[in-house]
Amino acid sequence: MRTKEFVMIAATEAVRQLAQKAIDIQDASNPRGVQNYLKDVMAHFCESGNGQKFCGSDMCVQNPISIAVLNKLNDLAGLKQSRTECFSVCMELAAGNDQEWEVAFLS
Repeated sequence: MRTKEFVMIAATEAVRQLAQKAIDIQDASNPRGVQNYLKDVMAHFCESGNGQKFCGSDMCVQNPISIAVLNKLNDLAGLKQSRTECFSVCMELAAGNDQEWEVAFLS
C-alpha cells in the first residue's frame, strides 16, 4: 500500500544544478544521454545526506526532476507525458526556491 505525502524538495546547490539540466535536456534528441542523466538524478535522491528530508527508492523515481527526465524519455519514445507540472517545479528549484511535491511512499 502506498501513502501519499507532500514533501519539501530543498533547492540545494546540487538540486539546483540537476533541475537546470533537466530543463536544458528538454531539447535533447539522444535518448542514451537522457537515460544516463536519469541515473545521476536517481542516484542523488537515493543517497542519504543529500540535503533532503527523504531519500530512497520512492524519492529517487518520484521527485520532480526524475519525472521531468522520464517525461523527456517518453517524448523521445513517442509516448504521452504525465505530471507535466514537474517542469514548473524544476524551474523554481533551478532558481533556488524550495518546492513542495507529492510522493507516494510504500508503507
